[in-house]
Amino acid sequence: MHNRQDFKRSVPTESSKTFNKENNIYYKKTKANDEIQARGRKILNSLNKEEYNKIGSKEDTLHFIFLLGLASKKKTIKVNETRVKDISTPIGVRLKTDIDIEVFHLKEVTKNKDTGIDLTQDVEYKTVKAGVTFDLTLYEFMYLIIRDEYGGFLKVYKKDFYAHLSVKLPAFLRGDAKLPTPTIVFQKENGSARASIIDIDIKTPNGWEIKSEFKRFEPFIKRRKRK
Repeated sequence: MHNRQDFKRSVPTESSKTFNKENNIYYKKTKANDEIQARGRKILNSLNKEEYNKIGSKEDTLHFIFLLGLASKKKTIKVNETRVKDISTPIGVRLKTDIDIEVFHLKEVTKNKDTGIDLTQDVEYKTVKAGVTFDLTLYEFMYLIIRDEYGGFLKVYKKDFYAHLSVKLPAFLRGDAKLPTPTIVFQKENGSARASIIDIDIKTPNGWEIKSEFKRFEPFIKRRKRK
């Protein structure tokens, strides 16, 4: 099992830059960070020994393979304070499980932080057999990986390091979003998960289309009508 101290914090999404005496930028903890950590500590302190030992007990059985991205929706992101242009927008992830598991699929794959997700009406449950690869939206992934047996962590496929869930919280905590925004972060010193991204759409004479392998995600793009 990994040492969780080896994981970087994601850069706070609120304005939190501070300059030290050498005039170098560092990032301080934000109110959002403090609030969510306090909630987490409260939950952990309420668990009995059996419940506590369950946390992360199956994280080695789930594997990150690559992100699913939209080439039709490029964006500029920051990687280690460097702006990187023309990065496909991640909307999902391909995973592999070593054991039989149950996951849920959104009936409408575009459900997100703005629409919210009703777990009694918006989802249907699917069984994934051991050894099978499967694709989820990032929000479906979030609800899977926060289960106690994963505790937010999973192995990177055929690697000796881990990935984990990281969420953008400020808008959610302010009440401006119905859900936090999920992202996937690699263990430090192992690069960015966005370096492992596969485009699921392709530009055709009729406009952007989802590749046949990823038809379930077709609602993420708007087809252009042929002129």
